[in-house]
Amino acid sequence: MALRHCVYPTSSSRGCAVTLATPRLQSRAGRRAPWLLPPEVTHTGSGGGMKLITHNLLCSNVRGLRPGGGFPLRIQASDVCVRPVPFNAAFVARLVPRLRWGALLEAAESLGHPSELPPEPVPDYEGDEAFLRRVHHVLLEVEVLEGFLQCPDSGRQFPISRGIPNMLLSEEEA
Repeated sequence: MALRHCVYPTSSSRGCAVTLATPRLQSRAGRRAPWLLPPEVTHTGSGGGMKLITHNLLCSNVRGLRPGGGFPLRIQASDVCVRPVPFNAAFVARLVPRLRWGALLEAAESLGHPSELPPEPVPDYEGDEAFLRRVHHVLLEVEVLEGFLQCPDSGRQFPISRGIPNMLLSEEEA
């Protein structure tokens, strides 16, 4: 799968962005429904993609996995974007001890952002603004719009569509 990587400029300092260029949205009759957004606009607002902070919390719950087995999910992204988000050093500093650092590094590397994070959190990271900005960028600004999350144990793929990971299982899997 080819990876489409893009950076969307913001229209204001709050990080409002617009994602462009997807197929037309159509009604069941095959005509474009008038209440939908214009065909080239798929998302407005500062969010929209699956952020790596979300990925750091997700695991596979397929029946029969070993304890701790569906984590970390591997990302196979076909559409990734970077959207600016206002920086909040205190928020990021509170997140760092809660993160599964190895999973974050693996996810960042799979999306093309490997050199931005050190192998381990730096000592006294609370006062290191450069480190907190790098973590902020990877956790909150890098977004997966399309692709798959794959369970490392079962191989089950969970689709990511329009930035939303679908983690629902079939009845046989649950």
